[in-house]
Amino acid sequence: MKKYIKNSLAIILSLIIIASFFTFSVQAEETTTNINYGVETDDVYTPELPEPESEPNYTTLKSYDPRNTSFTTQVKDQQGQGTCGMFSTNAVFELATLKNTGLKYSYSEEAMRLVLSNKLAIHNNLSNYNGYYLYGPSDGRNIDKTITYLTNRNNPIINYNSTDWIAPNFTKDVPYVNTNYNGVNYWNENMGSSYTNGYVSGAKYINEEEIKDSILNYGSVYVTYYADQVNGLNRSTGAFFSTKSTINHAVAVVGWNDNYSKNNFKTGNQPKNDGAWLIKNSWGTDFGENGYGWISYEDTSFNYYNNAMVITDVDKMSKNEYMLSYDFMPMGGKRIYNVSSNKTIYYANVYNVSNLTNSYESINKIMLYLSDIGSSYSVYITPISNNGSLPNISALGSPLAYGTISNEGYETVDLTESYKISTSTNKIAIIVKIISSKNQIQLPIESTSSKYIAWANAGESYVYYNSKWSDITGGEATNQYGNFCIRPTLVRRTSVTQSSSLSSIEMVYQGSSMSVDLYLNGNQLYSIKKNGTTLLYQDSDFTISGNRVTFNKTFLDNLSKTSSTKIVFEFTDGNSRTLKILPKVKLDSVIISGKVAKGQTLNTRVLSVLGVASSSHLTYQWQSSLNGTTWTNISGATNSIYTLTNNEFLKYIRVRVSTKDNSTYYYSSTVRSDRTSTKVIIFGDVDLDGDVNVNDATKIQLYLANYTTLNAEQLYAADVDGDGDVSARDVTYIQNYVANLISKFPVE
Repeated sequence: MKKYIKNSLAIILSLIIIASFFTFSVQAEETTTNINYGVETDDVYTPELPEPESEPNYTTLKSYDPRNTSFTTQVKDQQGQGTCGMFSTNAVFELATLKNTGLKYSYSEEAMRLVLSNKLAIHNNLSNYNGYYLYGPSDGRNIDKTITYLTNRNNPIINYNSTDWIAPNFTKDVPYVNTNYNGVNYWNENMGSSYTNGYVSGAKYINEEEIKDSILNYGSVYVTYYADQVNGLNRSTGAFFSTKSTINHAVAVVGWNDNYSKNNFKTGNQPKNDGAWLIKNSWGTDFGENGYGWISYEDTSFNYYNNAMVITDVDKMSKNEYMLSYDFMPMGGKRIYNVSSNKTIYYANVYNVSNLTNSYESINKIMLYLSDIGSSYSVYITPISNNGSLPNISALGSPLAYGTISNEGYETVDLTESYKISTSTNKIAIIVKIISSKNQIQLPIESTSSKYIAWANAGESYVYYNSKWSDITGGEATNQYGNFCIRPTLVRRTSVTQSSSLSSIEMVYQGSSMSVDLYLNGNQLYSIKKNGTTLLYQDSDFTISGNRVTFNKTFLDNLSKTSSTKIVFEFTDGNSRTLKILPKVKLDSVIISGKVAKGQTLNTRVLSVLGVASSSHLTYQWQSSLNGTTWTNISGATNSIYTLTNNEFLKYIRVRVSTKDNSTYYYSSTVRSDRTSTKVIIFGDVDLDGDVNVNDATKIQLYLANYTTLNAEQLYAADVDGDGDVSARDVTYIQNYVANLISKFPVE
């Protein structure tokens, strides 16, 4: 769907109107309709967007609704505060986390709104707000601010009170408080101590034409629009339609329906055609369809400022990594350079790591904010000499990462190899090279406005232009603009957490749901994968209660019936752990093979109609009996094979085979080829006295002369040549054995 054409004059006029009347109009409507908004209209950032594809290849799906597949997260309620920007950003983050990890975590809007407000500077006992936000906790904020927060995993701007970890926090650690904190200096210390599973490692602004594909690929899209509850909302359906040219609300777009009826919109204010976006709102489950609603495709306010954003990547929040950064304000500023001569520019952040090198040994990835679409970039790292000067660009060597800028936004690049930091290193420079086909290159920097004040110190950010490096501040701190976003991630020399563990490492599926407990040991669960590759999804494949993971019967029913399945638990730190799920075995029969005689080895063969009958699935217990009725377990005989001893002489033998859940078991007694049960004998011991001597040869001779009879065990013992018949040859073999001419019989 093509976007309505919006020229810059219309935007300027809208801003003037909004600046003059927005506060009054919202207050008037809130008096009667309890409207919950929270985005800015006087400081809306419009990003650079890629050109729409000349031959678009977007999805042709007519509808998509994640509620049909449980690909949903908790619906929340901003409760009258102007915090929809935080709630919508976290909604997109939570769905991106679900897409990347399969887990449904809830992240704290409370922590976000306090850090992005004047409460942070107050908490740090500062007399000015340079480098901090001036908003109140309940003031509206847009995605350019909230996404800066979510990508700054442990920005040092908050470490005055050893409060290092600021983004994100779990809701359970920093719950939402429905207050604007007027006159109250509130601060939740959990914002500095709680430890989550992940952070945003990639986010980009997209064209409206990309929204559907982005929902399918990443989970949802942040979008603003004008939520006209008075004239544009059908409350019974939660359907919005507005012809406004402004915005006042932010939501997560999670689906669409090309055939959503125009009749579902408010009578007297309906679009001309069917079709709508499915949104996840932040007004509680009483709104619309249990918290979800719709926006018409024809709504003119939808994505009015073209700042739709999608979170593309989520990465682990490892305690063994530390991100360095200077930027904390939104990346809305631009430094534009004429590069018509060489099409190239370099820029850098310099970090003092002298107090970190004893704890951290390397750099493994770098986060960048990029905006010069179509340009290519390369990343270099170099130590800074003692005089503090940056190196000549000819000495940079090979890049450690490179790529092409496709969209404006945050991107984390993994280095081709980790950069090792010497313990003697004082400072390092992270240098980015931009090559453009255009005559100008724009470098994004932190911006300053009436609501936030960027702050750049001398010696932090540099540009290589006109054949020399220059400090962007001119050598003095400034609040006119801020720093570049070039954030290296340092890796610890020694891990600070130990590996997690599971309550079981092997379980047999018994036909119902099954649970395993996690012992996290300071870590967080990051993902669960079948056979280490296929991501499993919470509520679809398993549920979580506390540290207990329960796999659903429907998921277990679809596992392999012929082999074990490995369930791999990945944690934020430490080694992954594997749970082996064995298929439930249904036994058909158990067969024993081998000769039932002292010194002979019997083998168990198990036939099954379901599952794999192997030692990993089954248990064995050999048993003996004098009368074939009362059976006794043979101590230590718990394998599929057993070698008969004197203890079993003239006893019946059988094996008890059961599945490991003991739900099915079979017995099998030893049998001869003619299927007649027999006791354990000694080959050659025809008279069954426990010894082979000349009397046994005589016993056979009398049998052959029809002077005596032999029972089943005696006939089995007499057939020492193993031909299935008792004859004079067996007499000869026994005589030779007694005379020590042979050491064993052919049958053995």
